[in-house]
Amino acid sequence: QVAGSANLDFSRSRVTPRTAVTANPYKAAGKLFFTEPGVGDFQCSASIIKNRVIVTAAHCLFDPVAKSFFTNWVFIPAFDGGLSNPAGSQTSPQSPFGAWDFRFVIVSATWNNTGGALPNNGDFGLIVLQDQSFSGGAPVSVKTKVGASFTAVTSNLANTHVTMLGYPCNFNSCNIMQRNDSSDHRVGSTAASNNAFEYGSDMAGGSSGGPWVQNFGDPLSATPTGLRNLTRNAVVGVTSYGFTDPGVKVLVASGFNAEFASMPTAA
Repeated sequence: QVAGSANLDFSRSRVTPRTAVTANPYKAAGKLFFTEPGVGDFQCSASIIKNRVIVTAAHCLFDPVAKSFFTNWVFIPAFDGGLSNPAGSQTSPQSPFGAWDFRFVIVSATWNNTGGALPNNGDFGLIVLQDQSFSGGAPVSVKTKVGASFTAVTSNLANTHVTMLGYPCNFNSCNIMQRNDSSDHRVGSTAASNNAFEYGSDMAGGSSGGPWVQNFGDPLSATPTGLRNLTRNAVVGVTSYGFTDPGVKVLVASGFNAEFASMPTAA
C-alpha cells in the first residue's frame, strides 16, 4: 500500500487464504455485534485474551456522556459474513465456533471520565462471555471452544511493529477479516493523548476494537529475540478511531497501560 497524507507506511489485505480465519492465530479475533438503545444496531471487532474474556474498544461498550452501557453484545470468533449461515445451526461457515452472549462488561475509568474525547488514553474495555454447550455437551468457555487466545501485554505500543485485525466496513461490507501491518507511528503530544498511538492503515469503521498484535504468528515456538517483549501474539492495544479524511490513512489505538493491567483480573 501507499502511505496516506500522514506518511505512515502500512500494508493491508484480506486474511489469505480465507480459511486461515479458522486457524491460529487469526481465529482468536472476531466480529462484535451490539445495540445502542434508542439508536440502533452496530458492529465492532474484538479478540479473545483470556478464558472467557474478550477485549475491544470502550466506545463499543459505553456512552460516557449519557453514562450508559450499550447492550445485546454477541461475539463471533473467526466470523466470515461472505459465507452462508444455515438457519438453526449453532456453528456454520459464517460462525465456525458459534456465537457468544455477554455476561459482564467493564470499561476504563479514563474513558468514563473524559466524555469520550479523542484522542483518548483509555479507549479499551472487556467483555466476559457466557459459557455455552454444543451438541448437548458440558458448557465450555469461548477460549476452550476456539482453541486459541491472544495475550494482553502492557507498555509495548511505542516504536514497534503491529499486525491489526478487524472487520472494516470500507472493505467487503464489514464481512471479511482484514489484516494490516505497520511499523510507522506517531504519538499524541498532550497529556490526554500521550497513550494514543497512530499507525498507518486504510481500515475504517467496523475495525474499532480489533487487536493490535505484536510478534504475530505461529508457531508459538518461534519466539523472537532481541526485543523488549518476547511474548508471541501479544495484544498491545485495540483500534480506537481513524480520521474522517480517508486520505490520511491512519488508525489510532489506546495502548494497554497500567490502568488496563488491572482490568482482566477485575473482569
